[in-house]
Parts: sequence; structure tokens; C-alpha cells
Amino acid sequence: MAPNNAPAGWYDDGTGGKRYWDGTNWTEHTVPADPTVIPSPTMAPTAASEAATPAAPVDAPATNSGYISGPPVATSALFEPVPSANPSASQPYAAAPQSFGFTEPNRVPPAPYGVAQHPYGAAASTTIPPVTPPVGQKSFVATWLLAWLVGFWGVDRFYLGKVGTGLAKLFTFGGLGVWVLIDLILVLTGSQRDNRGQPLAGYNEHKKLAWIITGAVVAFGLVINIISGAAAGARNAADLPAAPPAAVSESEPAADAEAETEVVVPEPEPEAELGTAASPFPQPYVAKGMLGGEKYSLTASVTADGQDVTEYNMFNEPAPAGFKYVIVQATMTGIDPDGVEPSLAAFDLMLATAEGNQYDSDYVTLGDGMPSMYDGPTLYPGNAFTGYMAFVVPEGATGFMLHDNGNYIAL
Repeated sequence: MAPNNAPAGWYDDGTGGKRYWDGTNWTEHTVPADPTVIPSPTMAPTAASEAATPAAPVDAPATNSGYISGPPVATSALFEPVPSANPSASQPYAAAPQSFGFTEPNRVPPAPYGVAQHPYGAAASTTIPPVTPPVGQKSFVATWLLAWLVGFWGVDRFYLGKVGTGLAKLFTFGGLGVWVLIDLILVLTGSQRDNRGQPLAGYNEHKKLAWIITGAVVAFGLVINIISGAAAGARNAADLPAAPPAAVSESEPAADAEAETEVVVPEPEPEAELGTAASPFPQPYVAKGMLGGEKYSLTASVTADGQDVTEYNMFNEPAPAGFKYVIVQATMTGIDPDGVEPSLAAFDLMLATAEGNQYDSDYVTLGDGMPSMYDGPTLYPGNAFTGYMAFVVPEGATGFMLHDNGNYIAL
């Protein structure tokens, strides 16, 4: 038998395989005879281990059971390498392999095959490599542009697969702008997720550029608003009326040469506002649409006061007791390039008195050669039409005017 201080290493176990001797006892780590089988607890040999590990003796004690109870036997072939058909298997192993069942101090479990194993006595590294979260398939750049440009219609949320909130954003017009701002901030800060909860692809690569572009556009808009506000203020200041001139006074010596008389020039009386019952618009009157723009010009006159409309048609109802019919002839000339209907006058115009009372037109069948305003064609610029309207007013009413959307027109 060899002395018990034989160095640690791999030795022939007598079956064609090898077993590891740790310098005191045989371990459970073995290498099978087949060189193509790689034991899970051991490491592949390295160049450094070839120089640091002694060769295994060839005359190690062997048993048919595969268990070696004593230390390796010292022979003349001690520390000589064991030949192997596999070049990589013929090299000594780099470090003492470890068994997961061992409890010796300063022992750590062996590293997986292909990873550098810790030497004896060294603490195993507990560093866990960082886990990269999965990245979704939805593009950060596309989501950012959609949230910014068409976020009022919820297109960004439709793109992310969030159909429900996309419809809510569409019907609320982007939450009146508040939702659009919130979604844009979520996208820029990387907090927005797709419908599967995954982050947007390309955020780390493009977030800086997105922030720069968004900030530049916002800053440019603020500058434009400030300049526009300043220009509008300057225009308003220029449109303010000038201060009225100071009263001109002349002094002349009094009889005692001490008193002075101040002569005050009276201010001109303001002109009466046109369009009122006291100061109606003259003819021709130019009617304007509800949204602005000139529609047509109008001239009119009273052709019959107290007319018996049954003379026009026997089926016309006479005026009620205490009332009378007033017939007005109106000529319309088109101004609106899109055209205007003469029936518009029948709807808008009312007959008014000096007291401000107003009366709607009444539909009656008029006489021959007296077309109704409802019978006129569409009037384009330069086209004119003359029609008639009938009004029922109190018998004592006089001083007639026409009334059009708050404006009084002289007859």
C-alpha cells in the first residue's frame, strides 16, 4: 500500500474508469470508461489545470464493485498519466469536483458543465444576472406619433389593441384634450403598455429623440402664442378711440378786467342708431345671413291697406272683426353667390308699427299678376324677383315698417 499522503487526483479504479482521491479519502466522483460519457459533477479540463494537477497513478487499487476503500497504492508508475483514446479525456482534471451531498467546510457544489468552477476554499458567486423583461411587438415611435397627432380620436389606443378605451377616447374627443395629454406623457415616460401588458418596442433607442422633438414643438408653439398675443394687444391698442379734445375756452376781459368768461364748445350729439323703430334702415335694405355675409337686397312698399282679400279669391277668409289686411310688394335682388330663395323673405320679414308691434305674414290666394314670395326662383347675384305678402293687423294700425331679425326697415 502507498503512504496515506498521496496527492489528490484522479486514479484508475481498476475497471477502466477513474475515481477521485482528495488526499485523504476516495470520493464519489468517478469517470466512466467510455470517454464519450461526461459526468455531470465534473468540469472539462483546461490548460491551466494540466500544469496544476498531478497525473493519476496507473496502479491504483481496484475492485469489481467500483468502490475503493483505501488510499491509492504507490507504485513505480505513480503520478504518471493514464493514456486515453480521447485526447481531452487524457488530461488531468482542473480542480476537485464537489458532491451535492458533501458537508465538508469550504466546499461548494460544482458548477454546471462548461462554466468555470470555483477553487477549493473560495466563496461561490451569488450574483444573479439581470433578467430582461419581454418587449412587445407594438412600436414606441408609432404609438408616440399616433398619440400626439391623432390622439383625439383614440387611434393610439386602437393601435395598442385597447379597443374599449379607444372607443371611449373617440366618443369623448380625447377627454376634451386631457386624455390626449395623459396618454402622450405615458408614452414618453415608457409607462404605456399594449393590451398584453408588454412594454413598447424601441423605447430605449428612440425616447431621447421623441422627448427632444416634442419639447421643441411645444416650445415653438408657446413662442408663437406669445408673439401673437403681443401683436393682438398692439392692434387693440391702436384701435382704441382717441381721447376727446379738451374743451376750448376763450377768455375776454370783463368790465372790471378781472372776471373771465369760459366759452365751451358743445359736443356733437351722437347719431341715432339705425335699425330701431325710431330710426329704421332706409331702402334698399341689405339682408345678412345668420353666420354673416350678405344674402340679398330688398325694396318694398305697401300697395293696399284694408284690402278685402275675398276679391282675389272667393275662398279667402275675410279679416277677423277689428282687423284688416295689408298687402306689401317686395322686390328681392340676389347677392349670395350660392343663391337665395325668395321664400326666405316670407319667413324672416314681419310687418311692424311705430309702436314696435310686429305681425307675421298670412297665406292667402292673391290676385292675377300678384305672385307670392313662395313662387319665386332661386336668385343668384344680379337676379331679381317681385312678389307679394299679406299681413293681418289691427284696423287702427298705421306707420308701417318691415322687421327683419331685429332690424326695422322703413316703408
